[in-house]
Order: sequence, then C-alpha cells, then structure tokens
Amino acid sequence: MDLRSDFIRSIDPQGYWGWCDQQKKEIVVDWRVGRSFRQVVLHEIAHALLGTEGHGDEWINTARKIGCTLDRLIDYYGSL
Repeated sequence: MDLRSDFIRSIDPQGYWGWCDQQKKEIVVDWRVGRSFRQVVLHEIAHALLGTEGHGDEWINTARKIGCTLDRLIDYYGSL
C-alpha cells in the first residue's frame, strides 16, 4: 500500500476504534476515539505497511518501529 495515496477518514466504525481498508486504500477511525487517535492511526498504518490484518510478530515489530506504545500493543503479545 502506498501511504502517500492513503486517505484517513473518521466515522463510527461499528465497534472498532479503527481499521485499515486495503482495497479502498484508506484508514478509518472512530470519531469517539479521543486521546487515543494517534495510537489508533499508528496501529492501522502498521497494517497498511504490511498489507495484513493479523497481529503477529512482524506486525508487532512494525507497529513498535513506527511509534505504537507498549500499552497499545500488550494485548497482542499473547500471540507471540
């Protein structure tokens, strides 16, 4: 995914704080996310960079490299 052409929009995504739509090349963020906006966007950018939906080793490493904080990643360490 080419991040230069990505689009970030904010809506109520029905139970998710955000998601990366690979086909539409957009990141969607729940408008109620508040202070967590940056972390949610970074989380979804990690998905965009890898082109995957999962939260495996490669995704965790990518998310950490781009600035996701441990408190936002801790839920995914169980999959390692």
